[in-house]
This record gives sequence, C-alpha cells and structure tokens, in this order.
Amino acid sequence: MNHEAIQNLLNRKSCRQFTEEQIDPEKLELKKKLQWLYMACVMIPLVLTDGIILFNLFSSEQVQLQQEMEDQAEAVRYYLISTMEQAAFTADSIAANGQIRDFLDRKYPTALSYVTEYQKMMTNHFFANNGGVNTSTITVYTDNYTIISGGEFGKISDIKGEEWYKTAAKSEKDALLMFSYDNWRSPVTDANRRILYLRKMNSAAGDSCQKVIRIEINYSKVIRDIDGMNYELPMYLCRDGKVLLSNMKDNYLTRPFADFELHDRVGYQKDIILYGDTYQLYVLEKEDQLWTQIKKNAPLILLLLVINLCLP
Repeated sequence: MNHEAIQNLLNRKSCRQFTEEQIDPEKLELKKKLQWLYMACVMIPLVLTDGIILFNLFSSEQVQLQQEMEDQAEAVRYYLISTMEQAAFTADSIAANGQIRDFLDRKYPTALSYVTEYQKMMTNHFFANNGGVNTSTITVYTDNYTIISGGEFGKISDIKGEEWYKTAAKSEKDALLMFSYDNWRSPVTDANRRILYLRKMNSAAGDSCQKVIRIEINYSKVIRDIDGMNYELPMYLCRDGKVLLSNMKDNYLTRPFADFELHDRVGYQKDIILYGDTYQLYVLEKEDQLWTQIKKNAPLILLLLVINLCLP
C-alpha cells in the first residue's frame, strides 16, 4: 500500500471518529445541561437584575412626577380659593355697610342732589381703596330709578339684558362665581373673558330697593399669577368641558372658552368646589415623558448594557 492510500485511510478513520464523537448522546446531553445551567445561573439572573433596577428607577421617577403634579394642583387650588374668598369678603363688607345701603335706597329729587351725595360717598374709605382687592371693577346695582349710573353704582334696568344678571336673577344662591365670555355689546365693544363674583344684597329691615354686587376679578392678573408659579407641567381649570384657565399660551381674552380635548394626557385630576359649583383641575403629563426619563437615565442604562455584554 503506497503512502497516498495510507493517508486517505487515516483521514476516513479520523472523520468517522469525529462524527461518532459529534453525535455522542452523552456529550449532547451534557452540552444541553451546560446551556440550561448558563441560562439559569447567568442570563436569567442578569435579566432579572436589570429589570428590577430599571423598574425601581422608573417607578421612582413616576412617584416623583405624581407628587409634582399633586403639588402643582394644590398650589393652584389654594391660589384660586384665596382669590375668590378675597372677592367674597369684599362683597360681604359692602352688603353689611349701612352707609352704602342708605345711599342706594334714598330717593333723589334731582340729579344734583344725587351727585352731591355720591361725592360724599366716594370719601368712604372702603371705595377709596377699591374694597382692598385687586379687581378690575366693583359695581353695586340697584333698582332705584333716581340714581345716575356711573362709577361704582348703576341701575339694574341698565343691565337686565346681560347674561350674568339673568343667571344671578334666576339662581336661588346669594353668591355666584362665573367665568363668562362677555359678547353682549359686541361689536360696539370688544368681547372679553371675565371672572365675576356676584352677591345679592338681601333686603334688610328698611331696605326699599333690590341690589346686587358685581365684582370683576382681573382675568389677566389671574393668568399672570398662575404663569408666575413657573410650573412646567400643563394645567387646565375646566367646567362643563370648557377650559377656563390654563398656564399654557392659549388664554386669549377675546376668544370664547375652548373645549378641553386632552383627556388622554391627564396625569392628575382634582375637583374644586367654589360657591356650590364643581370645577375640574387637570395636570397633564409631559407629552414625551417616557423619552425624557430614558434620556435622564441614559448613563445608568448604558452601564447596564456594558455589564450585560462583558459579564457573560
């Protein structure tokens, strides 16, 4: 047998031996056991550890975000209640002022006699300080036909057609808070959003005239104050599906109140009851909240990825 034949024989024997070893059932079984052992002792604990770390991380972020939304809602709620209570205190002070009641009930024979008494009334410390509140106007209306409308006083007959008065007249409540879009005189005057606190002056002993107090809270100032809180999360105060106030740049004074259409983004809701009416205060989650959390924790995520690649 020549050298080439011997070499071929040895090669066939080697291949047959390798094939037998390759398909050896015991070795295959051992290989599977080692694979399962690797999965059970290395990969599964690694994945579980990463999952627990990321879950705790994002859960902590969510708890922090929830607390932030609650704090924002509570701050806005406190501000709104404080602002409305200040207007209510002013209205109660007017209603309890006997000098003002006497002035509004008195019948004036001439315009001059009314103007004379009006000038005396304006020396009243209460009106000199605008009731002590930061409001646009404080006006008391009466059905005394002998007064002259202007300044802080007016005739009910002049405002009977306005929606706010119709609402107050129909209501059984003595005090009302209204967010109104006043387009009654449009286009003669520009339509505007208004916040009104209305207080009926219930007839006391000796009163001869019906009276109602109208306090217009400065809508623009309320918006500026809420913006000045510098909260990043979008906030909306709503009632009957309409957006009344917001810290977003869509508080257009001359436009009607828009519908609230962001229910799917609401992260926190708080109901506020103001003078018998329920308002919804919505705080929204950030639109890209998930990506924000990922970017914020990118170093830790990259570290876990490097460990996962190197450890096995």
